Amino acid sequence: MQQAGGLQRGTGPAFTLTETENRFDRQVDVDFGPFGQLLAAVGKERLQEMKERLGNRDLVDRHRVRLEHGYTASDMLAYHVWRMQDGDRPNSYYRAVLELDPRAIAAAEQAGAPDPDNPLHGAVVMVKGNVAVEGLPNDSGSWALADAVAGEDADVVKQLRSRGAVIAGRTNLSEFANFLSYKAPNGFSGRGGQALSPLGPLTVDPLGSSTGSATAVALDYADLTVGTETSGSVISPAQANKVVGLKAAHSDCSIRGIVPIDDRVDSVGFFGRSLRDVRLGHDAACPPAEQPGRPARVMVMGEISPQLRDRAREADVELVEVPENIRDLYDRLQGTESESVLLAGAGPSMERHLADSAGAARTLGDIIDYFRAHPDTAPFGYRVFRDAQEMDARDRADGDAQLGKIRQLAAEIDTALRAAGVDALVTEGESLDALALAGVPRVVVPGAEVTLEVTAAREDALPQVLAIAEALDPRGTDGTLGDMSWMFVRTPELVPTEQALPGRDTPILAHPRPHAVLGTPITGPWREGQRSLIVGIGCFWGVEKMYWELDGVEGTSVGYAGGVSPHPTYREVCSGRTNHTEVVEVVYDPEKVSLDELVALALENHDPTQGMRQGNDVGTQYRSAIYTTGPEAREEAERVQAIVDKYAADLRKEGFGEVTTEVKPLADTPSGAYFLAEDEHQQYLHKVPHGYCPHHSTGVACRLPD
Repeated sequence: MQQAGGLQRGTGPAFTLTETENRFDRQVDVDFGPFGQLLAAVGKERLQEMKERLGNRDLVDRHRVRLEHGYTASDMLAYHVWRMQDGDRPNSYYRAVLELDPRAIAAAEQAGAPDPDNPLHGAVVMVKGNVAVEGLPNDSGSWALADAVAGEDADVVKQLRSRGAVIAGRTNLSEFANFLSYKAPNGFSGRGGQALSPLGPLTVDPLGSSTGSATAVALDYADLTVGTETSGSVISPAQANKVVGLKAAHSDCSIRGIVPIDDRVDSVGFFGRSLRDVRLGHDAACPPAEQPGRPARVMVMGEISPQLRDRAREADVELVEVPENIRDLYDRLQGTESESVLLAGAGPSMERHLADSAGAARTLGDIIDYFRAHPDTAPFGYRVFRDAQEMDARDRADGDAQLGKIRQLAAEIDTALRAAGVDALVTEGESLDALALAGVPRVVVPGAEVTLEVTAAREDALPQVLAIAEALDPRGTDGTLGDMSWMFVRTPELVPTEQALPGRDTPILAHPRPHAVLGTPITGPWREGQRSLIVGIGCFWGVEKMYWELDGVEGTSVGYAGGVSPHPTYREVCSGRTNHTEVVEVVYDPEKVSLDELVALALENHDPTQGMRQGNDVGTQYRSAIYTTGPEAREEAERVQAIVDKYAADLRKEGFGEVTTEVKPLADTPSGAYFLAEDEHQQYLHKVPHGYCPHHSTGVACRLPD
């Protein structure tokens, strides 16, 4: 599960979160003491050498490096602990790891040298804090279960150990898998504190609930991690932190030993640096997935980007758009009451799990009583548990009926998919979480320009899901990790002018068609009295629709501005080597809508403090910018700056960072011009009504200056 608006952080005397410190008063710090002798034995010189050689490689490539250079399991354990304790992104700040297991030292020593035939042998694996590790608390990040020391490993942990993995400890998570409070931030637990994203600890929502498992891979605290998903808890944090995530089918992997939300739908998941990683993890912990042939046909819901078309062409895979009947079925699925399903299942599931617990709690009511007695351990409350506890027999029957409806609709979607000759749905931004409660397998793979998500509608389709992901892997033609250093760059930066792409002399869209909604021209010259404003507040598709629906706006188009390269393509802009940002040109009648209103609408519908990103859209092309045009451009830019400055002051009062919106006349930008984007991007959400349309509002109203 994940929280909407989960980036909002805890405030007050119990919380400290700055650029250098991250602390909740009741959090437990990782004890590195038992690992001191191991780190000293390996030595900093060898550890630094390992960092350079292992780099961003996946498990298979790391296995090759280990064989070549003789890195033992003890070396690998020391390396990852060193990264947590003394690396440039330490766990004391990022809070990805909840607890280390000192017994991993002996396990690594016993594992010894790498096994030439088994990449998992001696690999360092960490598991989500709701997955039992013998001898450690199975607390789901909560003080209410701090005494619930696991008497044995969860089944998935047993299987991973049997394949030679070194289980180093447990990762932080959203407490009780984000099913405790409606207010808690993603990645927060009472015992673990606030897990942060390495892509922007103060600006990026790391999502959840398997937050620490995703960020631990991104931070290189482990070779592979295990998570769980009920509805989005693997796929969402993997996507947010730019790692590969696999959610197994509910019936595929045993969930025994896992603190549940609803044991009728909870599933195991895996995080890694490549599809090879997550397949290795899955096939070690669960029945191995078969390897069917490459798919001939793939169905895409929502956007089909130029990058995906290119990759499909290279892989000789036909892309087809989702038909209306499947879209209608999915819309009906989204309309089901998923919350009632989980509220109905939570109490009985927790009681079944706690029946064998070593801790005092035996029921959901016991946990609630603990929080009542110790409110400081649940600073965001426990309203969800209270709502689940209050479910009566009729409520539970209604929830059960909704689960039956979800499973039936998923079956109907699967029937329609098979009739169309496909096995799953592919998206590039739209997350199909509504299908998760049907217990189906899912995979997400981040790329430099697009993120690929594959979701099935039946539980036995993981082989097909992996085959589709491997065929369309956005990171390379061979399905291997390749160079993924872009994943670990903290902040995208503008390139020096001399390094920018050259662009071209001719427009990309030489003959633009009239506006698909308004019927007006999308290029000037504009009629007398019309004015235009260039607005960049993230992905331009949703921004354009927002403006074309506003009274007084008489034309819109999407394009690129603020950078160096003339007439760039979408792919060139996404490369980060043009310095352009995605923008919308808004043509308006100042008698009907004012400049102030247009600017206020822009500021209220994005987060201007996020720098080179908006939410999970990362890159210089998503930076915030407002450019003025025409003979009054300089005076208008001064007015826009005044509005931005007042809004920045209001945001600071609400605890946000500094506003980074660039304001200037368009003529003062490096290229001095606005360049139309390709035709497929113009009025995109009219052509693809259910396409990608993110919103990243701060929720703070824009009060205009006098």
